[in-house]
Amino acid sequence: MATPAPHLIDEILEEIFLRLPTPAALARASAASPRFHRIVTERSFLRRYRKRHPPPLLGFADQDGFYPAQVPGPLKLNIGLLKHFGA
Repeated sequence: MATPAPHLIDEILEEIFLRLPTPAALARASAASPRFHRIVTERSFLRRYRKRHPPPLLGFADQDGFYPAQVPGPLKLNIGLLKHFGA
């Protein structure tokens, strides 16, 4: 059986790396080998990764303060209320 062409292997690795859930996981994968690092640091790959994993909007700030983009979940809110009322 013939071995697959190197560019096909790189394309498969690129698709796998695109599906890593966090930038930290991507950094760990790129540190595993020089070949992985080369694939992960190519401009075309980084463009595709950023498109698939946009950075989260944390909130916005103005002169009056910081406004978070997401309201705390119900569990966090309930724990805060329990602490406030001494339960």
